[in-house]
Amino acid sequence: GNSITSTTGTALNIANTNIGASGVTLQSVSVNGAANGILLNTTGNSGGLTVTGTGGAGSGGTIQNTTGDGVVLNATTNPSLSFMNINNAADSGITIDAVSGLNLVGLLMSSNGAQMEGGTIQDAGIHIEDLIGTANAITDSTIQDSRNSNLDWDPNSSSAMSLLTVTNSKLNHAGEGVASQGNAGINLFATGTANVKLVVSGGEIVNNAAAGIVITGDSNSTVRSDIDGVNMVSSAPAVPSGTTGG
Repeated sequence: GNSITSTTGTALNIANTNIGASGVTLQSVSVNGAANGILLNTTGNSGGLTVTGTGGAGSGGTIQNTTGDGVVLNATTNPSLSFMNINNAADSGITIDAVSGLNLVGLLMSSNGAQMEGGTIQDAGIHIEDLIGTANAITDSTIQDSRNSNLDWDPNSSSAMSLLTVTNSKLNHAGEGVASQGNAGINLFATGTANVKLVVSGGEIVNNAAAGIVITGDSNSTVRSDIDGVNMVSSAPAVPSGTTGG
């Protein structure tokens, strides 16, 4: 039943402090207009943050109108966010790096990543750098109307194969009116020594400006994908000038 509600102050900030094995558990976290809603940075590898919600849409809280990323997960273990709304972040709705045990369930994320950087929109609904291990999942979530890609994964190093599983989720309508950007439902771009696998099962990826799924690896990376049972029919995709639909 524990909750944090804030306006312009970051609701939860744990930095350079180890979370114990029992973890930190909250029912909901909400902010409106803060720099970030949740900020976890270098919290050790024993325990993690869990936002449970109560099973209904939005019951895990609403993070909206942040001036930076809605949620920052950096060098943390087993973060689990359930039934949260994350909307209208100036940067990415959620940004993730050096994370293991990621678990995102029942999220509704809309219109994130609107801030311009150097004349271009750099941010996404969910932006991921490096994941650790094979227990990383996005389930039963809707990530839509992001100004760049809905899900952007840019791994550059791996000690072993990293796996991200996306199940029964909707990643629709990215990049409307933004030419020459990512604009994909899912964009995976592996560089360096990245060794990764993307599994997408069920759900839908439709009406994205540039493409449903884009997967790219450079000469030193290893990339695998398994896409099954996803509705990718797009009868009227938005196609900004200078781009192609697909």
